[in-house]
Amino acid sequence: MKKSLVLFQIYLIITLSIVFTLLLNPQNVSAETTTQDTASCCAKAKNGQSCVGGITQEQCEQGYSPVSCDNLNECKNRGCCKLDGNCVKGVLQGSCSGEYYNDAECNIGQCQPKCCVLGNGCSLMGEEKCQELGGTTNDAADIGSCNQVCESRSKGCCKSEEGCSYASGDNCGEEFFTNQACTRVSGCTCNNDNPTTACSGNDLYSYDSCGNPTLKERCDARAGSICGDKDGDGKYSCEDMNCKNTQDNPLVDENGDGVLNNDGNLRKNGESWCEYQSAVGLGLDLPGTSHYLHACINGKEEVQMCGEGNRNKICVYDNSEQTALNYIQDSRAMCIDNDYQECLSCNDENNLKEGETKADCCGKASLCSWIGLGEKSGITGSERVLGFNFLLPVNANINSEGVITLSGKKITSRLNDVKILFINKNDETELTKSLSEAVQTEKQKTGDKILYKYELKLNLEKTVTEIMDINISRKGKSEFLTVIEIEATIKQDGYCLPFVPPGNIAIKNIGANNALLTKAEEECALGDSRIATQWKREDFEDEWSCTKNCNTYPERSTAYINNQNFLCGTYGDCGAKWNILEKWGSEGYYFECGSSTGLKSKYEGKECSRKKYYLDTAPNEFNFTVFKYAGRGIVAELEGIDSFRKDPGLAVEGKIIYTYALAVLVANPVTLIIGGIAAYFELPLIWGDDVKRRHSSNNCDPWEPPLENECWRCHTYNNETKSGSTCDYLSGDCGLLPSSKNKNFALDGYECTRQMCASLGKDCLWQDSNLGARCIEQQDRDVISPKINVKEIKYECQDNCNINKEENSAGIQGATYVSGKIKPGNKITITLETRNPTNNDADLTRCRYTTDVTQEYQDMRTFDDGLAFEHTLELNSLEIGENNLYFACEDVSNNENEDRYLVKFDIGKYPDKTAPTIFQIKTITGYGDWNRNEGQKDSAYVIHNGSSINLQLMLDEQVNGCRWTDSSTNVDYGHMTNELVCNEPEDATQPYTCNSQIGTENENRIWFRCQDLEYNNNTQSIPIEGYRIKKSTELKLLEIKCLSENNEKCEGTIYDNQITLQLTTEGGTEGNANCKWNPGTGYVEFLEGEGTNLHKQPGINLKSGENKIEYTCVDKAGNKLNGDVQFKAEKDTSAPLILKIYQSENQLLINTNENSVCKYSFNKTFDFNTENTLSKDNNGIIHSINIDKDNKYFKIGCTDRYENKAGPFEVYVNK
Repeated sequence: MKKSLVLFQIYLIITLSIVFTLLLNPQNVSAETTTQDTASCCAKAKNGQSCVGGITQEQCEQGYSPVSCDNLNECKNRGCCKLDGNCVKGVLQGSCSGEYYNDAECNIGQCQPKCCVLGNGCSLMGEEKCQELGGTTNDAADIGSCNQVCESRSKGCCKSEEGCSYASGDNCGEEFFTNQACTRVSGCTCNNDNPTTACSGNDLYSYDSCGNPTLKERCDARAGSICGDKDGDGKYSCEDMNCKNTQDNPLVDENGDGVLNNDGNLRKNGESWCEYQSAVGLGLDLPGTSHYLHACINGKEEVQMCGEGNRNKICVYDNSEQTALNYIQDSRAMCIDNDYQECLSCNDENNLKEGETKADCCGKASLCSWIGLGEKSGITGSERVLGFNFLLPVNANINSEGVITLSGKKITSRLNDVKILFINKNDETELTKSLSEAVQTEKQKTGDKILYKYELKLNLEKTVTEIMDINISRKGKSEFLTVIEIEATIKQDGYCLPFVPPGNIAIKNIGANNALLTKAEEECALGDSRIATQWKREDFEDEWSCTKNCNTYPERSTAYINNQNFLCGTYGDCGAKWNILEKWGSEGYYFECGSSTGLKSKYEGKECSRKKYYLDTAPNEFNFTVFKYAGRGIVAELEGIDSFRKDPGLAVEGKIIYTYALAVLVANPVTLIIGGIAAYFELPLIWGDDVKRRHSSNNCDPWEPPLENECWRCHTYNNETKSGSTCDYLSGDCGLLPSSKNKNFALDGYECTRQMCASLGKDCLWQDSNLGARCIEQQDRDVISPKINVKEIKYECQDNCNINKEENSAGIQGATYVSGKIKPGNKITITLETRNPTNNDADLTRCRYTTDVTQEYQDMRTFDDGLAFEHTLELNSLEIGENNLYFACEDVSNNENEDRYLVKFDIGKYPDKTAPTIFQIKTITGYGDWNRNEGQKDSAYVIHNGSSINLQLMLDEQVNGCRWTDSSTNVDYGHMTNELVCNEPEDATQPYTCNSQIGTENENRIWFRCQDLEYNNNTQSIPIEGYRIKKSTELKLLEIKCLSENNEKCEGTIYDNQITLQLTTEGGTEGNANCKWNPGTGYVEFLEGEGTNLHKQPGINLKSGENKIEYTCVDKAGNKLNGDVQFKAEKDTSAPLILKIYQSENQLLINTNENSVCKYSFNKTFDFNTENTLSKDNNGIIHSINIDKDNKYFKIGCTDRYENKAGPFEVYVNK
């Protein structure tokens, strides 16, 4: 910290002086470290001592020499040692770990103290130390001269013949009264009848007629109050920059009180937070939903969607300074990459490092969740099990001969006489096992015999399915040879799952292949799995029954398939799930029973009676309420997170800690996965004749939207119904977009995304239109072209006009006629609407037009409005006489009109005796435009690296030509020599225009005149006053400041929590520009200075460590300026420094190094909260109190705006 460094410097100098005094004093130097019998010397020993004699080379770290220390320069020369900006005299050369100078008294320029100006305080210190603390130095060499520097910069009353004014000493050429308000100076008359206001830092001051400042209010930036003039009316105040009403998601209970519609609470300026469209966390994000980052900036709620609407980025809260489990206040959040592939890769053993488990891998990955399933009984690593039966008489010894049934064969033998040779057919590896190694698992009496069941464990190197030859021998003689298949049953001890599943709905794309579908199928297939059930034949009869893992069958219990479906859903928008409208999509997961060949069950018809089982309805454990009240926010430990100031595209490393209110799930999804799936293990896959297996499968497919289509909700505000009427946003009849009308704020960052649209019904199709993104219902079976209707025609009638319509005729689906004559030289506007003939709903279409009824659709001219429900065509240059326009449209299923729609009208004619009208002069940028109603508000500028500007005249009729001059307004058309290029419009929608590239090297005025086809000339130049053109210069940054209490530089280290960023621009178009800065959610306007050369953004919160703020400016000519500032910030935790305590006339004055409040007591007791306050001047740097003859004792304490306290300390006044 700034102040800590100053105090440390003083302490360091004192301490070092003591240390080096001891070194110089022979009485304090151990003889063992200076003299030894052996002649050797070490400049620096490994034990830290310097100039040690009689030492071995192994004991020396640096500077070993085989001579005595008296003869080693490093140990006999004493000079000046400069370390960390401090100079110490008389230091042994070998003991100096900084810069060494051969001057024992430090009489060198690098060590001479300079006068350092820190804020409004002055002190003597080294130049490097001053720069390190953010100060500036001057040539004053003693403390008296240094104090005079600060006194000249101090403010006070400047008294002159013209009157009195409050100013700085170096700006006063007359009588100056240091630190005195003019109200205290004899002969000065000041009044406070009409005070002005202004800001100093974040403090609000008022000024009387003499300019004497009075602190009115200290704006509390931490509470969102910023001193400024937001509306630019010259009246400064402490303005509330907090966001009082923020967006309330009707589907999520953010504050955890069980009420959905009371969460749009106040957020502080600079605060950022996450909004989720549904619950968030492991498997909880609903299909189509996205994460959004909100921030309160200058009183406005700014919104940024994380990623591209497919959860490729997620919103998380930083846990570095908070651990609250409820509604997050003073929060910091940001969008980060959702690296879900990193989690999934840990489930593949081929991706693991040597000795690494899947759980280890998952623990190292970011944003992943490990679901451990515990140990599998009897199966570890690559073990397999071979099962067989052993039948003995009731009274026989276990070592006796009996009937062994193994792999369909029977042998009469003792167990220890039978050996099996396993030969891997893939790599010819061999393994020999004796049946005596087998473990007995079951014993049951069957008549006069006892049946023993055994399992023989096989330790195979492979973890994949293997084909084995087995050679079974008894007493060394081969009995039989067979081939068996041993399936892989590796240990499955858990899953590494993405904490937030990616959005991968297969987007509906009529008539086109869908690459997203393939990607979704691949990702969801990771949730596929198989499960084996064990079946036993009872009493050697032909009746079989399920004995193990039977509860996987839906007829017995649905818990298993419910859990598997939830697990499927953690891989993406997979499995059976709700959509955001509480509609269940059941097609993404099914349980398949597998083959039952050879298993005639007494439960036949009850055990897996259907081939496929879908979750047709949502399980009770996954009712829709779970997705409203669970997982309301993700908290992560992130490296270098900054509320909303970091580049949104920057990947941030982090670890998920918890989700808010995840405990609400209790025994629901997550617990069910752990407890439910862990109960089912892969069974031994080699069996005897009376034990068989049946494999069932869990099939994880992409989620399928529900059959019911509610597409319109995607692009409709949440206070409007489908028809546009008002509704309660909790009623369920409204749209989904947060409304700009709801609570009177706009949320521009929300949009109808492709994924959200696809989730609202199987026929929902996302389209971009002239009204923005639209989600429309478009069925694959739609083969009918849209119906066209003329909604409106606007025109100016010349004679007896009426609109008439006709029904279909040959080749024409309908017609609209304008009877009579339309006035020439005026604009005609035609508006079409298109509808779906099947249900008469508005149909999203593209439309074209032509004057040739035989022209093919693809050759017709297109409307400029793209996909829309309504299309408007403006006709600006129609020919005299009868005009026929033919229209055709095409819907999003590519159904186009074969029959055209006709609009017919007649343009009248009358004698042309008037000159053409120039109704507009346009530039490319739009700045400097002229029109005949308003004239030219601003000059047109030529960009600084260009030589000319392109101007376009807009005319009401076709012309022979147009000309210009820069001489005067009195030059007639015939004498103008500069021609413009005039072109006929490409079609009737465009006006008549003429263009010219006109240059200027400085400032110029241009006049125009035109001539029509009837040779009517303009008799008056346009504009009468001339069209103004100026050449601009390069737009530059004159000055940039990061204003805080003790700083204005945007470099080095700023010891503050908050700054005002101030840019001053020059050049360009008179220095004026529009500037923006980037708080991390995208560029936003500076709070003050639009269209000027001074731009201010107060209240920028800083984070500890590195900060980067980007800015961009553009002026009227299109000149651009881009840049950024980078600096470090440290939080102020140090008390203000008392630089000076002195008496001036009848006042006691105290100088602090920063804006502070000082309080006093006349008693020994002191309380910062209750004592009286000293008067403040010079932005809170100078504090004063009148000295009364009865009060010679003061107890004083000072505190800065961060409540760091100095004192209290005692001051005694002599007189």
